[in-house]
Amino acid sequence: MRVGFVTIGQSPRVDVFNDIKHLLPKDIEIVEKGALDNYTEEEINKKLKPRKNETTYITKLKNGKEVKISKNKVVKLLKDVIKELNKEGVDLIVILCTGSFPRFASEVPVIYPYKLLEGFVSALNPRVLGVLAPAQEQINYLTRRWLKKCPKVVVEAISPYTSDLKDFLNVGKRLAEEGVKVVVMDCIGYSISQAQVIKASLGEDSLVLNPRLALVTFIRALTFFSS
Repeated sequence: MRVGFVTIGQSPRVDVFNDIKHLLPKDIEIVEKGALDNYTEEEINKKLKPRKNETTYITKLKNGKEVKISKNKVVKLLKDVIKELNKEGVDLIVILCTGSFPRFASEVPVIYPYKLLEGFVSALNPRVLGVLAPAQEQINYLTRRWLKKCPKVVVEAISPYTSDLKDFLNVGKRLAEEGVKVVVMDCIGYSISQAQVIKASLGEDSLVLNPRLALVTFIRALTFFSS
């Protein structure tokens, strides 16, 4: 099975696949593409930066730098990338971003991680939900989004790309003080090791939803009967 993985930043996403490649089914062929692959850093900063009142998405460039881009502008770029992957004959497409997106035209199934996370939270039905946001600019947006799934939401902003594990430990402690037992890490940039730190700071009875692990679990389920 050929699986197209689409980042809203630049490919390859070495950070993501170093974390999950050993967990993915051994027989899948990984095809990576990025919405910003044809843009220089200067062009990104000039053309794709979010304006006031535009939804901000956070991603990573090939050089490892974090970058903030406009959701509306990246949606148009993603449409083209998904068309390319369809022409290349992939069997499945995975969006490497937990942000919400419209349904893209595609002849093959497209996995949207935000729908996976929302499904997990709906199934768990927590009284209080902790949410990790990759930037301060996303706090209000993510609060509104997750209040549709839970009556009380506590959002903490912490970058998956520039924060160290001690920062995650402190965030976990603050969430614990708010009575949080279920946490959604709302960015594909959050690593498994960062999730482990949050889990340790909240206690053994806590549940931490890491989008990388959610994707791996879903892909393994979809390919379970594949030859």
